[in-house]
Amino acid sequence: MWALDYRPKRFQDLVGQMHVVRVIANIMRRYYKGQGLPAGFLFAGTKGTGKTTSARVVAAMLNCTAEYIGQPGSVMEPCCQCESCKSVFRSNSLFVHEIDAASSGLVDDIRAIKEMAMLSHTGKVRVIILDEAHSLSKEAFEALLKQLEEPMPNVLYIFCTTEANKFPDTILSRLMQFNFKQIVPDMIAARLQHIAITEKVEVADVAVFQAIAVKSQGAMRDGIMMLEQLSNYRVPLRLDDFLEYYGLVGPEICNSLLDMAKKADIVGAKEIIAANFMKSIDIAYFLDNFMISITDLFNNRLVTSQQAIDLYKAAAEVKAKLRFMSAFIAANYLFALLLRVFSNQGIDVSEVVTTDKLQEMFN
Repeated sequence: MWALDYRPKRFQDLVGQMHVVRVIANIMRRYYKGQGLPAGFLFAGTKGTGKTTSARVVAAMLNCTAEYIGQPGSVMEPCCQCESCKSVFRSNSLFVHEIDAASSGLVDDIRAIKEMAMLSHTGKVRVIILDEAHSLSKEAFEALLKQLEEPMPNVLYIFCTTEANKFPDTILSRLMQFNFKQIVPDMIAARLQHIAITEKVEVADVAVFQAIAVKSQGAMRDGIMMLEQLSNYRVPLRLDDFLEYYGLVGPEICNSLLDMAKKADIVGAKEIIAANFMKSIDIAYFLDNFMISITDLFNNRLVTSQQAIDLYKAAAEVKAKLRFMSAFIAANYLFALLLRVFSNQGIDVSEVVTTDKLQEMFN
């Protein structure tokens, strides 16, 4: 799988998380100057942003046996060549332990981890990575608390989670916290293009990389998996093939709906929505594209700054309510909000539009 083949093994390869890399690199420098490590790290953020990957790179860095490690002015990167680094990335290191808290989150599992942490080993630092750490039981968190209050020397806990809000405050207050941001589409697209070149995948339309990046919603792993899947669907890669495979609509639909809203052309909008949103459409992807098109409209002076803000808010409002809407209703609701933004054609759309009013308007 490409998502595994292209998983970063050095900090410099982590995309979009330089704020995390900078702090961790400085902590590593201080450690090699004789200062201690924090009791634990908390890596929090949405899926596919590099949390567990970063935890592995930290573990490799702390146990790397390359001669340059710890030397003044040396780069804070694992060599990825020594047996210690290789074992970390093969997930069979004797002193780096990656545990899925979703399946091993009970208090007995944590007691076993604590006993393991006390054993001697040949590495520099025993690193315990708890993935999906929010799944730990209340009792398991309590069992870990003593370890974090009085940390053992050369033992580091790294908690990786998509839901830091589920952590007890007593645990959070003892961890150094890092928030992993969603990766911006341009960065994902650039990485995907690099992978396509490396894998010698034919590309007929480079716009496909940006389209995949938008659909991945900030998750690099998801973007790479979609690229691999699409490359097995049809080559050379084209934007139309991507839209066809995933059941999506292109950016021209965004522009058409905006056009109809400006003209208050409900009939035209009804035809567009019926033709495109009655089938199985990924409305979240459409809204993400819509938000991007708003920026382009503003940059090209086709809408005012206030209109751009109102349009963005309208799309965000629809996205927040998607769980309660079909794609067809969501598209109708969005168009009704767009009419409010461009309500200069004598149509009274000042009220918040309800589903009943939408059905009445579009029947």
